[in-house]
Amino acid sequence: MVEQQIVISYYLGVYIQALSDGFNNNPYTDNSSSVPIVSTRRRKYFAKKGRKYTKIIEVVFDSRDIEFDEVIYDRFATASVHAFIDNATGDVLKPAGWKSPAKGVRFNLLNDESRQLLIEKALERDSFTGGYLYASMLKNRMEVANG
Repeated sequence: MVEQQIVISYYLGVYIQALSDGFNNNPYTDNSSSVPIVSTRRRKYFAKKGRKYTKIIEVVFDSRDIEFDEVIYDRFATASVHAFIDNATGDVLKPAGWKSPAKGVRFNLLNDESRQLLIEKALERDSFTGGYLYASMLKNRMEVANG
């Protein structure tokens, strides 16, 4: 059980880093040109462990105003739950709101194939929207993967 918790914690950190890299290292371009859209808005992700679930919290802030600090995120930034991780199983769930996850496991941090797909999706530049956590998107990916 302790080993499993260590593995979940490790891959939770990998997931958070992939989310940050996916957004901050891939500038957006508008549809009419290939010029990157310059923005001072930044996204940071951190984990807040609860009794049953760990919340992955996404914070959007303006880098001109503040340097990100977990302690003051609620006063200077917009925060939302990006995902929930089940502390016992490593299941990744889409949030239904700030306090609870939606039904249905989307990915699992302990399953190699599932975790690899999760990290690939998190590294995409539009991962911050969380679209890859919707059940319909997951079903479509599975259908394509299974032929």
